[in-house]
This record gives sequence, structure tokens and C-alpha cells, in this order.
Amino acid sequence: MTSKKRLAARAHAKVNLDLRVLGFAAGLGITGLAWIRQSSADQSYDNGLYAAAAVLVSSAILLAFMPTYRYTAGAETLHAPQTPAPQHI
Repeated sequence: MTSKKRLAARAHAKVNLDLRVLGFAAGLGITGLAWIRQSSADQSYDNGLYAAAAVLVSSAILLAFMPTYRYTAGAETLHAPQTPAPQHI
């Protein structure tokens, strides 16, 4: 296999894995919402929606504390050392 075909196959496999994880998480979220509704005393979706809101807020907080991404998008050469992108604040 040529280098470009191998890289394309690796990229396709990574995208495929990402989509499978996303689909699993979506199914897990819907199942969790229904399970919380069934197990709550008043049989409403309020508790599940509060749990989803808590997950979203905690994800936003964690995202705010992540370090900046160092590499530039669309690097032309694969074997050259990648330099950090300039940070404009």
C-alpha cells in the first residue's frame, strides 16, 4: 500500500471510531434519560434534564480549563517537526 493510501485508511478508521463512540454516547444518553424518568417518584423528565444540564455545565467548565492546541491545522509535511502555532490573545 502506498503512503497516501495507508494514511487515508488510518484517517478513515479514526473517523469511524469517533462516529461509533458518538453513536454509543447518544444512545446511552437517551437510555439514561428514560431510566431516570422511570425511577423517579413523580414520573417526569425534570430530574433527567437536570442531570443532562449538569453534565453539559461540567463539560463546559472542563473545556474552559483545557490547554490551548499547539499545532497548526493542515500541516503540509508529515515528517517535519511541527512548531507551535502563535497564540493571539
